[in-house]
Amino acid sequence: MSRFGQVLLVAAVLFGVNSATRAADIIELRGEAVKLNGTITEVTKDKVTMKTTKDETKEIPISQIVDITWTGEPSSLKQGRGHEAGGRLTQALDSYARAVTDYKADAAFVKNDIEYFPIRVEARLAMNDPAKIPTTLKKLTDFIAKNSNSRHFYEASSYVVDLNLAKKDAAGAKTAAEALARAPGNEQKMAAKIGLGRAAILENQLPEAQKSFEEAAAMPANGPGEESRKQEARLGVAQCLSLDKKYDEAVKLLDDIIAKASAENSRVQAEAYVRQGECYEALGKSKEALLAYLHVDVLFANEKSVHPEALYHLSKLWTAVQQPDRASEAVDKLNSEYPNSPWSQKLKGAGPGGA
Repeated sequence: MSRFGQVLLVAAVLFGVNSATRAADIIELRGEAVKLNGTITEVTKDKVTMKTTKDETKEIPISQIVDITWTGEPSSLKQGRGHEAGGRLTQALDSYARAVTDYKADAAFVKNDIEYFPIRVEARLAMNDPAKIPTTLKKLTDFIAKNSNSRHFYEASSYVVDLNLAKKDAAGAKTAAEALARAPGNEQKMAAKIGLGRAAILENQLPEAQKSFEEAAAMPANGPGEESRKQEARLGVAQCLSLDKKYDEAVKLLDDIIAKASAENSRVQAEAYVRQGECYEALGKSKEALLAYLHVDVLFANEKSVHPEALYHLSKLWTAVQQPDRASEAVDKLNSEYPNSPWSQKLKGAGPGGA
């Protein structure tokens, strides 16, 4: 073969390798730096099956998957996921809306993501805007009914539990949690027990709530998803201890949760600091409480479910430690970023508990 022919052959091989790399579906796994590359052949509510670039067939449980990048997906879909992960929820909705028109192919897996992701963002937004909850719940329940084997089925079901809890509907939360409990996976069963525990708190049934949380925390954790649920259940136990005025016990447990929760588990870390702040306030330790809430504002502002609560308490505590400018900053941030949040309304004296 001539030297020119050899160059062409090498170029063809390199081009082929690069094309294959670009064409691969990519799965990002919880707690793993290395991503899986290959062709996804099957997706169910329980697992994803991939034929990897090494010609291996792998079945990956849904609970181990952080994200999937699909061959041929529109860039707007990837941009939307990036915005959502960064807490830029309004921008995420805009990107997902573009994905609907940008995507010209007909791959069912991609279309399912394009349908579900904006509903998920709306659910996250509705947690801080009670007026949006009924419409979002309808979208979630419609999605679940039409997509009973979607990889998003269990997550969507968990949001139904959360939104019912957000609107103080204990009965609705229980019904959704009991449906989730029928799932085969441990993570879903743990999530169901946590939902039942939080519903019991709404009904002021602390012994029943603590029992549900303790049962979830006692379940074996096989993988990052289940470990996250275990720590979430322990958060529930700590909340029950706090509500029972056992603040020192609660703080000790919360310290342990913060130490054991993985660095990437920002949701659990953020809520643990909020619950710790509550305990310190009850113990009259304003500076310790302020520091706990400040962790949320500085490190976990993307956790929209608890960030407004932290800002509310910061606005009070900065005033208590003679820092009126910092208090005003917290008020401004709460009112601008979460204008319809119950915590914003409470600050204005319009919500439960007044100002």
